[in-house]
Amino acid sequence: MDIGGTSVIRIIGEPNLKCELNFIKRGWLSKDEFKIEGDVFRTAGPKSKKKENEKLYRVHGNWNKNIYITKYVDGKLDEASKEIVFSKNPYPERWAYMYGMSHFSL
Repeated sequence: MDIGGTSVIRIIGEPNLKCELNFIKRGWLSKDEFKIEGDVFRTAGPKSKKKENEKLYRVHGNWNKNIYITKYVDGKLDEASKEIVFSKNPYPERWAYMYGMSHFSL
């Protein structure tokens, strides 16, 4: 089974902020396994003079390893601002013998 599709995240207290994440399905010969990409936007509200959404951050990485966030500065990505926002915990000892179960279920 593979995850694929787009997810939109909105903050209840901030109606002008939203994040669109794209979970990329892997192909038969591609190396895009577990890949996630997306942007955090400040949407143009009804009273705003702006017509376009303002990109604030880029979210990218692999959801089974590390996910990074990079800031947009003047419409371009600032690679110096790249930060890890999610890092997968290492497997426990002898994880191959646990059949996908945790310590709590064994």
